[in-house]
Amino acid sequence: MSDLSISSAAALTAATLASGDLVPILDVSASAGSKASRITADELSKWAGGGAFNVKKFGAKGDTRKVSDGVANGTTTVTSATANFTSADVGKQIWGNNTAGAIIIPFGTIVSVTNSTTIIVSNAASGSSSGLILVFGTDDSDAIIAANAAAEAVEPRGAVYAPSGGYLYSKFLFNHAYAGSRVPPAIIGDGSQRTIFFESADFDYGTTGGSYYSTFARETNTKNCLWKGFTIDGATLLRDYLHAVCSLSANEMALRDDIAITNFKAVLYGAYIAGAGEVWRNCRVRYIGSVGIQCAGGGDFQNCYVGDCGGVGLAVTNSGRFFWFGGTIDESSGGSATFDNVTDLRIVGTLIYAPGNGIAVALTSGSVLRAINTSIAPFGGNNNSTGLSVASGCVAWLSACRMGGSGTGYGINNSGTVYDGGNNEANSKTGSAISASPAL
Repeated sequence: MSDLSISSAAALTAATLASGDLVPILDVSASAGSKASRITADELSKWAGGGAFNVKKFGAKGDTRKVSDGVANGTTTVTSATANFTSADVGKQIWGNNTAGAIIIPFGTIVSVTNSTTIIVSNAASGSSSGLILVFGTDDSDAIIAANAAAEAVEPRGAVYAPSGGYLYSKFLFNHAYAGSRVPPAIIGDGSQRTIFFESADFDYGTTGGSYYSTFARETNTKNCLWKGFTIDGATLLRDYLHAVCSLSANEMALRDDIAITNFKAVLYGAYIAGAGEVWRNCRVRYIGSVGIQCAGGGDFQNCYVGDCGGVGLAVTNSGRFFWFGGTIDESSGGSATFDNVTDLRIVGTLIYAPGNGIAVALTSGSVLRAINTSIAPFGGNNNSTGLSVASGCVAWLSACRMGGSGTGYGINNSGTVYDGGNNEANSKTGSAISASPAL
């Protein structure tokens, strides 16, 4: 590639609760630092001003598992080479869907266990199929909701703690919607690879809450929010399209750390963000039916990943300030990242991949981008891809960036204003001339 040519050079409190309801910090399910627990006692204590409320103390089993090698033959017999079924699985809820999201094994229960690879379920499969995604476990909805209510009832707010395990939920879990500004309970797991919430095939959409019918969590008029160390997994199941997994409208600081939202085949948004105080760190939003992250407020994203979505991966609108540092914005079918009327957009040290027949970064409606040390180019052999598209009225300031296009696409498609701050490269460009950065 050649250089761009330019036209010219706290303490815990149990007083309000029964002793069995409150989990002391030093009595969390797994000892801090053990292989089963990622979060330390000190970390949990830091964020649980009113106490840590272990969902297992409220009856949660955390016994849900997912495998991807289920086999059905049109009967009630189901097999999996990796599930390692035991007699303890009898009575657990189960369903199986293919990778397209269609249910092959209807929602039901495990009736009996033949051996470690074979079970009998309550409802016969609709046909023969292999490579099925099987999810089986105990519905922990009521226990998690009870833990959240207890954490919400103390002052200062407590933390809902979900130790390592899989938690099946069929009801809207976290309704943190307040009339006035308030600190909600923190939601803390043992790490995104250890604590996993699975939305059930039997989810009750009558329990959804707030904007876009959020199914996992809603936050409105919140401040000093914390989510840390868990995954929300939709198991690639195809169903209701008009909801968001999370609807977030924090009006002050909100920290999401080591959170993953993934495998929601047909939701409208993985995360819908309306608040201006969001900070996301080491998070992943992937395999969302439509938009991965829709942000109508500001935000700081650090070392995060979004991509492989059916619509736009990252869509930001009407934001005065939006920062993305490091991480990856991967290809998504509707475009990797779109910024509409974002007047203070900064992207630093990021890999941004364009989809085939699509755009990696699109600036519209007066958006102003400052990008440093960032690659904006097609993913692999994707064809007819455009790196950076700058609409009329938009501005891009570029320094040490790489822009690439392929086929009928361009590294830069510019109808607005692009300033070359030096050390940039692009394999192709079209539209308005690139200008040198004005003197300070």
